[in-house]
Amino acid sequence: MSLCRLWPRRLAWVPLALAGLFGCANSPGTLEPIPAKDDFGSDLVNQPIDETTIGEKEMMHRRARVELLGGAFFPIGNGFSSLLGYTDDSTNHFEVSAMAGLRGDIEVSKNVFLGLSFDWSHYEVDQGVSDILSDPSSATLDQWFESLERYTVLATFEYDTTLARSFLKEEKPLIFRVGLGLGGAIIDPLLDDSLRSTFRCHTFGAAVARPYVVFEWKPYKNTFFFLGTAFDWVYYPNDVEMMIGHDSYNTSGDIDFSAVSLTGGIGFEF
Repeated sequence: MSLCRLWPRRLAWVPLALAGLFGCANSPGTLEPIPAKDDFGSDLVNQPIDETTIGEKEMMHRRARVELLGGAFFPIGNGFSSLLGYTDDSTNHFEVSAMAGLRGDIEVSKNVFLGLSFDWSHYEVDQGVSDILSDPSSATLDQWFESLERYTVLATFEYDTTLARSFLKEEKPLIFRVGLGLGGAIIDPLLDDSLRSTFRCHTFGAAVARPYVVFEWKPYKNTFFFLGTAFDWVYYPNDVEMMIGHDSYNTSGDIDFSAVSLTGGIGFEF
């Protein structure tokens, strides 16, 4: 084949190459946005949509949050347990106690967040076996303990919406969040003082579901304060392993670990 026959084909690409070069040298195309209003009736800030504005970080940003929380823990009594179909022995003798935790999440879609929550809860028994020595056989399983520590890890799903664009101060929004956490817990019991010389008890696991709501106020660009409430539904297999010497025994009994919590704290948004 003669090389001369290839030249016409090569020359055919020249106009296309020149068009590409001149086209790239021109300014990018621009689209004018449609005027719109936000949920509060105010005009949205409009700017031309072009290569520059689409690349701005503000338009592509996904929020991430880290929260430090603490609060009070209100264990649920036998009255609520009966509504869930537990036996008459299902109860607790726990006092109002404390909890603390850490929660982090990232925005996966507009106003939708996925994350993880880690927290510690303390259960204090107000009437253990040593307090009813006159009739120790009447003690329920929870009264065998002096206290319990619960360490909970949850996968969380949250959705937030703005209640007020300006709350207390101009341009300082009030935000409402609703969430659900699903996961598990490790419960570490401390036996009542009168039983420690004879018995030993292992830690045990439980499943936890936590619906919750949060009110968030954001007075600074990357810092906010919040108040929230949650209900912890806690399920465990109703068997607690006890050790007497080298022998192991399973002690059955329903303990209602469910509780309502009131928490507050500070968070940081990135």
